[in-house]
Amino acid sequence: MIKIEQFIPSDRLKPFIKTYLIVESFGRKLNKILPDTSLIIAFRLKGITSNGSDKNTLPTSAAAGLTRSPRFLNYSDNKREIMKNQKNKEIVRSLYEDGLNKRNYDLLDELIAENYSGIRGETGPSGFKTTTVSIIESFPDIQWNIEDLIAEKDKVVVRWSTKGTHQGTFRGIFPASGKQIEDRAIVIYQIKDYKIVNVWKQVDRLGFLQQIGVIPEDLSSLASNQTTK
Repeated sequence: MIKIEQFIPSDRLKPFIKTYLIVESFGRKLNKILPDTSLIIAFRLKGITSNGSDKNTLPTSAAAGLTRSPRFLNYSDNKREIMKNQKNKEIVRSLYEDGLNKRNYDLLDELIAENYSGIRGETGPSGFKTTTVSIIESFPDIQWNIEDLIAEKDKVVVRWSTKGTHQGTFRGIFPASGKQIEDRAIVIYQIKDYKIVNVWKQVDRLGFLQQIGVIPEDLSSLASNQTTK
């Protein structure tokens, strides 16, 4: 385990920050610098800091730039986690930007697992495609815009917005209105072995139905109609 922390270096510390790894030498109580590394890791040394005689020792004046409390991290495990999170984010980004927006449905076989389970019970790449195609047939010019993308462990959270024109019957119920709609959602994808296996979604369904004219924008009119009956 390596003690590390995020820190804002002081002017005295900046000359020492290039490609250095700063670790604690427990035996000699020194701020030891190990050169030729690719990550800056810092800590706050408790007790007296000594300059010592080692040329790779961080001077006491520079060590004063290390503030805040340390936390613990296994660097190799953290690096793998960061790389995995980045790969998972790329999968979700590709789903929207390379798959849905470009109508490249063949890509779904690469991104959606066979055991994928959707919010309406659809399964596998074919189930995902069926749901997606029904939306695109209703809004042929629809495009998804990713506004936020966050990854943690096996989950990726995406906040997106869409724009499209209602030109076809939606869900087999709502006839084309010719209106342009803007929709927003927050979607959580679960990823296993670099394929999407599960999904959870929160959308503004009320706002969507109001935009296509199914529900009036002024909901008070509904209450008035009930009162007059």
